[in-house]
Amino acid sequence: VLITFGMFNFYSKQESIYGVDFRGGQVLEYKIDPPVEIEKIRSILKNNGIIKVEIQDFKDITGGVIIKSRDSIEERIDKILKENFKNVEKLKVTTIGPSVGKILKEKAILAIVFSLLGILFYIGFRFKHFDFGLAGIVALFHDAIIALGFVSIFNYEVNMLTVTALLTIVGYSINDTIVVYDRVRELSKKFSKLSLKDLLNNAINSTLSRTVITSLTTIMVVLAMYFLGGEALKGFSFCLLVGFISGIYSTIFIACPLVLLFRKKTTL
Repeated sequence: VLITFGMFNFYSKQESIYGVDFRGGQVLEYKIDPPVEIEKIRSILKNNGIIKVEIQDFKDITGGVIIKSRDSIEERIDKILKENFKNVEKLKVTTIGPSVGKILKEKAILAIVFSLLGILFYIGFRFKHFDFGLAGIVALFHDAIIALGFVSIFNYEVNMLTVTALLTIVGYSINDTIVVYDRVRELSKKFSKLSLKDLLNNAINSTLSRTVITSLTTIMVVLAMYFLGGEALKGFSFCLLVGFISGIYSTIFIACPLVLLFRKKTTL
């Protein structure tokens, strides 16, 4: 239900859900002296009717500010900044066309697909059972789709940071799945007469405390990023948060049951 609702919401928004990276727009770089807080710049732009922009600072230059917008608002930004701050220097203006955004979108999709395929073949080779890899990939695909759906539902933009978050989710979630699979292999050597169902059940139970402790620790870090990381990291950290939570249950309730479903034999 969540996947269906999330994907319906995602596709119904069409191009409006994509950020500057995928849709095209302008990236403006300024140097403001003396340096000011990002929230102050955001507040000033908001008071002047400019809301749908991404604002972040960069540490290479003191007082450096990056402003991303889907629309061409260079002249308006110049005027507002110069009216409110003493020394404003425009460093760089980059225009991203729709065709470039389309290419980036295609490459982002390929990056996720190839990462999933790579994991599939690795697990198949590592555990000598292709069905283990296939079950793990279905669970990972579920995590990525759930995260993307929630990003859409809560009206966050899909940009390159979102793709980074999705790849991070894939890498993080498969780690937990491999831990369970590895425990299954260890137990199968000690208890050769146990059925695959019992092996999976025992493996999940023996690694559950590790999963909970590791996941809760990671989620605390992501929550800190969400609340303290600024507006630019909201969508990124939210996507990670949803993906990490879904990754906790996908190993137990998706990957492991699917191994049982795919295997014809009741033993390993």
